[in-house]
Amino acid sequence: MQRLRGDRAAASGFAWRALAGCLAASVGLAAVRAQEPDGEWRMAARDYANLRYSPLGQITKDNAKNLQVAWTFSAGIVRGHEAAPLVVGDTMYVVTPYPNTLYALDLKQAGAVKWRYDPQVSSSAQGVACCDVVNRGAAGEQRALFMARMGVLSSVFFVLVIVAQGLPNFLLDPCQR
Repeated sequence: MQRLRGDRAAASGFAWRALAGCLAASVGLAAVRAQEPDGEWRMAARDYANLRYSPLGQITKDNAKNLQVAWTFSAGIVRGHEAAPLVVGDTMYVVTPYPNTLYALDLKQAGAVKWRYDPQVSSSAQGVACCDVVNRGAAGEQRALFMARMGVLSSVFFVLVIVAQGLPNFLLDPCQR
């Protein structure tokens, strides 16, 4: 009988600790959700909680059927697109599969190209990629983007976006010094 009471007490203590952990995690999740401005998508899954959910409310189940294409963009590459576009401020960033070109599209001008960056990927990289010539995209903030490229000199590099002029500074690419 004594052992049964001890087991119940242990189970009860575990339940309280589990509940406290869940509450702490939910507070942390709320903080994670609060990190991103509502209309921005700065990483592949939108936030550190990996939710892939936008809090914007303009599109609902009732009006989704009325959506129409506003504009399109083609990078001229038809295979291997697996990267989510990023939205930071009024700019959409798109990374293509091989040759891993980074495009900055102006969302105020129907997707006009602000600039593009060609990281000079070696054509030999195509033969060693595991799953076609895909690129998983970039992650960023208001002034900086991080992206990876394929190839012998595979690297993650940092692209500093000069917001005032809307132009990138690519001097921080370690393979192009």
